[in-house]
Amino acid sequence: MEYIKVKDINTYNDINTLIKICNLYVKKNLTSKEFSLYKKELYEKYKEILDFDDGNFHRLKTCNDGFTDSVMKFKNVQGLYDAVSKLNNQQYLIYAKLNNQQYLIYEKLYDKSIERFESVNRGIDFIPARILCDGPGGTGKSFLIDVLAASITAIIREKMNTPESKNQPFVLKVCLTGVASVNIKGRAIQSLFNLPVSKSKFKMKLRPLNTREKYSIFV
Repeated sequence: MEYIKVKDINTYNDINTLIKICNLYVKKNLTSKEFSLYKKELYEKYKEILDFDDGNFHRLKTCNDGFTDSVMKFKNVQGLYDAVSKLNNQQYLIYAKLNNQQYLIYEKLYDKSIERFESVNRGIDFIPARILCDGPGGTGKSFLIDVLAASITAIIREKMNTPESKNQPFVLKVCLTGVASVNIKGRAIQSLFNLPVSKSKFKMKLRPLNTREKYSIFV
């Protein structure tokens, strides 16, 4: 309005300028409204996603908040089925893919995840399993996580009744850092749970390696 008051709208350039001002005004208003709606929707999704009971998960509601579909790592459900052998209509055994150590972890966590799902549905107590899987790069940690997430997601989706429920991720892959989350298409823990982070407290300076240290890396 100020532009109209101080200007005589006569030329083509004046009209173009006025159009740009109007578009900018509309865009700002739409962006503001959309962001407010997004924040409200995000709050509704997260406010009940987790209830804690003595440090254990008590309830985890299905919530598709932008996670990469675990099954899509194998292109589609059929691609996952091609990589697994179906046993007893409920359990998937990875063949020629997982070594013995990987399979022991896979079997334990897969069974506990299904037990967790059934326990929640029946309203009974559940004791979670926590496993520390460690190893150098290239030992298959990320692949194990991918297979687990896809297998658990696929079997639980078979138990769902509505198309919306069948489209949920069911497995939340969380890492301590954003860099670590890249390989498994997961989320940093502070991002997922909206934890406050003070960057100044976490700054770490890298110290250049001396000649001896560099030599020890490659020997």
